[in-house]
Amino acid sequence: MKKENLTYVLVAAAACLMACGTMGLPNAYGVFYPAMSEVMGTGRGAVTLHVSICSLTSGLFAPVVAKLVRRRFPVRLLILAGALLVIGSGLLTAFAGNPLVMDAVALARGIGLSLTSSMVVTMIIGNWFVKYRGTLTGIALSFSGIGSALAAPVLTSCLSRFGYRPTYIGFILVSALLVVPAAFLCPLSPKEAGMEPYGKDTVITGPKVLENLDRPFSFGDPLFIMILLFVVLSVSLTSINSHLPSIALEAGHTAAVGAELLSISMIGNVAAKFVLGIVTDKFGVYHGITMMLGSSFLGIVMIRLFAGTVPAMLAGGFLYGACFSLGSLGASVLVRHIYGDKQYPDVFSYMMIAIYGTAAVMISVIGFMYDLTGSYALTLTVWAVLALLSVLMLRLIGRKAEQ
Repeated sequence: MKKENLTYVLVAAAACLMACGTMGLPNAYGVFYPAMSEVMGTGRGAVTLHVSICSLTSGLFAPVVAKLVRRRFPVRLLILAGALLVIGSGLLTAFAGNPLVMDAVALARGIGLSLTSSMVVTMIIGNWFVKYRGTLTGIALSFSGIGSALAAPVLTSCLSRFGYRPTYIGFILVSALLVVPAAFLCPLSPKEAGMEPYGKDTVITGPKVLENLDRPFSFGDPLFIMILLFVVLSVSLTSINSHLPSIALEAGHTAAVGAELLSISMIGNVAAKFVLGIVTDKFGVYHGITMMLGSSFLGIVMIRLFAGTVPAMLAGGFLYGACFSLGSLGASVLVRHIYGDKQYPDVFSYMMIAIYGTAAVMISVIGFMYDLTGSYALTLTVWAVLALLSVLMLRLIGRKAEQ
C-alpha cells in the first residue's frame, strides 16, 4: 500500500513539473525579445511572430494528440517525443541567423509543446485521481504561474551575465528536462501500471454538478458551441496581462510599478488555480468558475477606476490574475463534467484550438484598440463587459447541460 501511495505522489509531482516546463517557463519567454532582435538585427514584430506561430501550431495539433491517445498510443512516448522536439527546435532557434528560420522551426516547437500541453497534464491527473481531482489539477496547473514568476528574474540575470545564446540554450534544456520525469512516471491510465485510480470508490456527495454527465458529443450540439463561445470570452480576459506595464505607465507610474503589477497578477494566477481546484471539489464546477470570473471582473474594474492609486491598482492586478485559471483549469473541469472522462480528450482538444487562437489574436486586438483611442480606458471597459458575458454564458451552459 505504501508503494502504491508513493506512485500516486510521483505521478502528481511529475505532472506539476511538466506544467511548469511547458506552460510556466514559456510565459517568461518575452525576456529574450530584445536580445533576439539585437542579434538578428530586426524589429520586435519580426521576432515575436515565431511565438504566435508556435502558439497556433500547438492549438491546431491538439486534436491529433487526442486521436493518438484515443488509439492507445503510449502517452509516455508522446511526452518524450515532445521533449525532444522542444530541445531540437530550441537549439536551432538559438543559432538561427534570421527570423524566417525561427518561424519555420516554431512549427516543430509548437508540436512539441502540444504533446506536453495542459491537455495531457489534465488527462493524466483526471485518469489517476478521482478523489481530490479538482484540487490536484489546480495544484499542477498552478505550477505554470510559479514557473513564470521564478523564471523571469533568473533569466534576466543570466542574460546580463552569460549573454543570449547560453541563456537561451539553458532555458530550453531546463524546460525539456522538467517534462522528462512524466515520460517515465506517468502512464496515461493507472491500469497500465496494474493499479486503480486513487479514490475510485469515493462516494460523491454535495451538489449534483460534481458528477460527470457523459453527454454525447457532436459539433452541431448547441451546448458544444456555447462552451466554445465561453472559452473564447473567458480566455480573452487574459490578453490584458501583457499590457499591464503599459497601463501602469499610462496612469503616470514608473516602469518598476508596472513590473510589480505584472508580477502580482502572476501571484493571483497561482492562488486562483489552487482555490478553483478546491472549490470545484467542494462545491462544484459552476460555483468555482463563477468565483474566478467575479474576481477577474472586480480586478479589471479596480484597475480601470483606481489606476492612479498604486495599492488599489495592485490589489486589482491580484484579483485580475484569476482569469488565468479559466482557460486551463476552468475549461478542463467544465468539459470533463459535461462530456465525461472518455470523451474528454477529443472535446478538450478542440477547446485548445480556441484557447491558443484567442490568446494569440486578442493581444493584437488590444494593441490596435490602443492605437485607435490612445488609451487603455476603452479596452478595460470592454473587457469588464466580456467578464460579465462570460458569467451569463456559463449560466446558460449550466441550464442546458442539466436538461
